[in-house]
Amino acid sequence: MDGGYPAEANIDTFLNGMGIELVTENNPNFLEEYKQFVYGLLNAVRWATVLGVYCPSPTTFNVRGGEYQFDGVTKTYTTSTAIDPTDNDTTYIWMADDNTIGSAVDGTGWPAAEHIKLAEIDVDTEGVITEIRDLRGKVFAQRIATGLQLASIENAVKWAMVLGVYCPSPTTFNVRGGEYQFDGVAKTYTTSTAVDPTDNDTTYIWMADDNTIGSAVDGTGWPAAEHIKLAEIDVDSDGVITEVRDLRGKTFAQRIATGLQLASLENAVDWATALSVYRESPTTFNVRGGDYQFNGTVKTFTTPTAIDPTDNDTTYIWMADDNTIGSAVDGTGWPAAEHIKLAEIDADASGVITAIRDLRGKAFAQYIATGFELASLENAVDWATALGVYCPTPTTFNVRGGKYQFDGINKTFTTGSSTDPADDDTTYIWMASDNTIGSAVDGTGWPAADHIKLAE
Repeated sequence: MDGGYPAEANIDTFLNGMGIELVTENNPNFLEEYKQFVYGLLNAVRWATVLGVYCPSPTTFNVRGGEYQFDGVTKTYTTSTAIDPTDNDTTYIWMADDNTIGSAVDGTGWPAAEHIKLAEIDVDTEGVITEIRDLRGKVFAQRIATGLQLASIENAVKWAMVLGVYCPSPTTFNVRGGEYQFDGVAKTYTTSTAVDPTDNDTTYIWMADDNTIGSAVDGTGWPAAEHIKLAEIDVDSDGVITEVRDLRGKTFAQRIATGLQLASLENAVDWATALSVYRESPTTFNVRGGDYQFNGTVKTFTTPTAIDPTDNDTTYIWMADDNTIGSAVDGTGWPAAEHIKLAEIDADASGVITAIRDLRGKAFAQYIATGFELASLENAVDWATALGVYCPTPTTFNVRGGKYQFDGINKTFTTGSSTDPADDDTTYIWMASDNTIGSAVDGTGWPAADHIKLAE
């Protein structure tokens, strides 16, 4: 590892596994290949960009379109006209319940009505936007606790980098700043001075409860006091860091179960690429491997041999319940059996793939709304299925068991008998304070007592 990065051969293997094609050397088609390289990167994380705020010009902002959820309802936002914010002020930006973007200076504040906070932006006296603070990751963490899931995460991968350990030089490490939670308390960490670890040893790195970074050699071990494990690093006899092992994903999974949420997931974007469809060659496609869930069962998919789609047609691609990839032209349609929609691809008359439309984000949003969990995007998503409503038969519903929190108290729910809801009506479903499931038709409404809304 040089400067905290793996060997070049290992990087090549990693990129090939992710379906990322690098630009070849001395190639007259450099621009085309560069565009393909950038497309591959963005396609791998495209669903995570939904509702991200960006600057189409130095003095205006806009919001990326895509599918998301608002209070359990799946919606589609289309990017509109760019907005010129107030000069020499801070502007708050949010998604309103009518699927429109709202904004106001910080003196006015956030709206009283239900909304999704997207970002804060700073503008100088000349009207130039000097900073964008993306709030979607923070909103996502907060909404897990209240049962309101947002179907997009963060501006590409920014929030997933919070508290990530990196190497600013071959012999030092540092920790990325950002917002996170410690024992339910939201905190903001600011990157500090780089640290020179002990030579020829393994160093443990953690976040202490006073919002400072701690470290010690493995012989000393982790601290006895409450902490968040961030990483382990290996250093050779010359003081060069040879490996960084990120522990945040493991910590995140453990702390959800105990009510200690960490606002970052895993090393950058590994988890977001599972089951994504990419172009392996101009005329073939493939599907990235990784861990996911199918109807509550954790499965691992390994990337197979590339597939040649039908020429001059649109091909549907899906994950079947036997952990294999299925595909068919759109005239045949999606299968009748249970499946996870992954993508649609178009091929021209010569067999060249001209477009890939990633459907994982849509499938994710749909599965949250119906209780059918999308094959998860990382080894740390079992928590997302707890209290999900699903249909064991066409006429009954049930609620998946698992660990959750109610007013700060950790509880475990065990799936009970299925319920037959009222015919020709809408039924509200909730978790009561006594760890039981309640339901009533919408004419009766939600209960007055404290509860967690699960589904309609």
